[in-house]
Amino acid sequence: MRRPFLLTLTLILIIALIALFSGNMRIAFLQSDDHFNIDQNVSVSKIILTSSADEQVTLERIGDNEWVLNYIHAANKVAVNQLITTLRRLTVQRPVSIGNRQGVNEHLQRDGTTVEVYKRRFWLNIPFFGSLLPGHRLIRKFVIGDEAEGGQANYMRMYGSDNPYIVYLPGMSTAFHGLFSPEEAQWHDPLVIDLRAHQIQKIEVRVPESPKESFTISRDDMAGFSMFDDQGNEIDRSSLDTVRLDRYVHSFSELAYYSLLTGERKVTAKPERILPPFMEIEVWSTTGEYTHLIYYYRPNRRQEGRLYAEGLVTDPNLFYMTINEEKFAAAEFYIFSRILRHRSYFLNDDSNSLMNAGKE
Repeated sequence: MRRPFLLTLTLILIIALIALFSGNMRIAFLQSDDHFNIDQNVSVSKIILTSSADEQVTLERIGDNEWVLNYIHAANKVAVNQLITTLRRLTVQRPVSIGNRQGVNEHLQRDGTTVEVYKRRFWLNIPFFGSLLPGHRLIRKFVIGDEAEGGQANYMRMYGSDNPYIVYLPGMSTAFHGLFSPEEAQWHDPLVIDLRAHQIQKIEVRVPESPKESFTISRDDMAGFSMFDDQGNEIDRSSLDTVRLDRYVHSFSELAYYSLLTGERKVTAKPERILPPFMEIEVWSTTGEYTHLIYYYRPNRRQEGRLYAEGLVTDPNLFYMTINEEKFAAAEFYIFSRILRHRSYFLNDDSNSLMNAGKE
């Protein structure tokens, strides 16, 4: 009994591998050379963006609506969904004229981004067993280049074709090639930290220029959260504004940066060599997750010059931060201001008066 079962299983695997191999060796769709958009009912499962310099981004769907960047990082779902919406709306305006065709083709070859779009498929369907061996089927492959028609459209060409087209998005009067960026930084999930109060174990805040304003908040099973000064001494709860303390521990959800500064905008030197930090925050969750954030002052004119020399154009509406000593990002102050607090913020009025008297 066992031998026929093994033979059947081996035969099934061989058939599946042949199907998988053949599917990867050819473009698994038939299409005209001007059919760039995808149908509304197609569920996209993977997108690969490759620059002419072989810089590549892979976006893959995990589950119903989770996306992974380059098989490791959480991807920006908003940006991915915007890209898929764009793929559905691509509309051909007209072919590139014969006289301009060679120049456009050379541009697409030299500077274009190759886009591969896949949908979910199962390589094997067995009665009573269902669908097995999930994979991806290539449904579109094209090259997109720079803007055309005075910045209102883009040059595009189906992969393997010599016929480029001018493509636009209905209702949009600008080019859209930036949505197909093969730069990894553009696709990272911007979420820095997303913890509810009941998920927080400990918060440590350090203020380099005013060490006395540093503090630690730690979970206390009896009292909720306890607060400690810069020396590790517990602060009496009667001295605390407990409403502000409660509001603070509820402020660590959905905190996201504005943009990740890598690629052409990456600062090659460590940011602390140019910008002084004004606050450092470490957060531990109840499940052991750890986040380390360092916030830097906005640059003055001299520092702006140094940053510009390092490859960063500053924005007066943003400030800068490092995340887990790996990412350097620009952030909007109003997003993070709720967690950028000094110890004195949590003390009630009487305690603040005593603290200020001690400073004098």
